[in-house]
Amino acid sequence: MIKNIKKNPFPFIVGWVLLHVLVLFIGSLFNISHISLSMTMVSLLITPLLVYFIALVGNVYIFFTKDRSKEGDDERTINIRAYHEAGHFFIAMFLGLPVKEVHINYIPEERSGGQVVLDLPIMIKASQIRSLIMVTYAGFLAEKMFIGEASTASMGTDNSDMERANRFLKTYILLTDENLSFTGYEDDYIKNKAIELSKQLQQEVKKILHDNKYDIKEIASALIMEKSLNVKNYNVRHRNNYKSEQ
Repeated sequence: MIKNIKKNPFPFIVGWVLLHVLVLFIGSLFNISHISLSMTMVSLLITPLLVYFIALVGNVYIFFTKDRSKEGDDERTINIRAYHEAGHFFIAMFLGLPVKEVHINYIPEERSGGQVVLDLPIMIKASQIRSLIMVTYAGFLAEKMFIGEASTASMGTDNSDMERANRFLKTYILLTDENLSFTGYEDDYIKNKAIELSKQLQQEVKKILHDNKYDIKEIASALIMEKSLNVKNYNVRHRNNYKSEQ
């Protein structure tokens, strides 16, 4: 690793000033005209200052134009991304949702470190919404299970996993709960049902991840090596053994 060590410019400038004094002294010994000496001193003084100024401007330009999209891609960050997306991917495949692609490449415009793209129609069934809630939880829970702690990758923005899961929860309850009226006044009821359902689905996702941990480790390892997967090569086993607690 090469470090960029910041140096103090003042000793450099002081050295040039001393050099100017030396030039004046030598000039006086050899009777060189004051005009020539003055021009020499101005040249010697301005040149290093100009070079230093150009370097400073260049560093400022590099700082503001540097591509930071891959900053922070150390081994731990890559592992977090890989297991996060592996969790999403496995649960989506396990529940029978059509997966189009999966990768752990940084997406600057979305501030995302990876993505699982599903090939779903605009209008989906309630059962698919339930599966989507589990898929959104899977990234966060996979981090906790395989990394040992969760990152903030699943929260913090309007389009984060947790925010999407909350919207899916409300939609699912509105579509399936027969105790709701059409007035829209049951906010507390919907909130309590969403909390109850959220806890239930978290436990279901944890069980699936735990029961298939070796498959998920294999997927995460492939993502770490290749950065993306050919989803057609993956067929989730034991899918038919899953019994939802609906």
